[in-house]
Amino acid sequence: MRLVAAFESFARWLSVLSGLFVLGIIAIVVIDILGRSLFNWPLPGGTILSTLLLVCVIFLGLANVQRAKEHYRVDLIANLFPPRGQQAIEVFAHAVGLAVVSLLAKLSSSHAMRSFDQNEMSFDLVPFPLWPARMVLAFGLILLGVQLLIDLVRSVRALFRPLPPPEAAAANEGSR
Repeated sequence: MRLVAAFESFARWLSVLSGLFVLGIIAIVVIDILGRSLFNWPLPGGTILSTLLLVCVIFLGLANVQRAKEHYRVDLIANLFPPRGQQAIEVFAHAVGLAVVSLLAKLSSSHAMRSFDQNEMSFDLVPFPLWPARMVLAFGLILLGVQLLIDLVRSVRALFRPLPPPEAAAANEGSR
């Protein structure tokens, strides 16, 4: 459990880092706008750099968003089932999510390594290496896969845990 706690703490830290990258994007855009407006000189490479930073913003925060259960969910059908059925749907959703994310992580990792080997660069006035953003994308998907695996194990455990008596469940609902 300490390993899971350490991983989830790391995911939270990456979300903070992701937020700092947002500040970087804001700074780039402000400098670009001011340079364009005041001096008729935009920030060279500003657009591609902010795009590459956007990859960091999105993919470094994925695992923490999954940990906090803040992804969009549609519970319309799941809510029609009894609690055990809802838990089974949760297990199924985590398993499918893990399978899809694992495939995406594998494909993006091999693409990132190829990009690194070829030293892939952007086609811009100021060329930027693309492989760091591709590595961050793959890393973020790997972390999301690990978090989905943690959630899958938790949901399987919950599926086989005894349900509380209906009176206790009703009391818990009333205290919220």
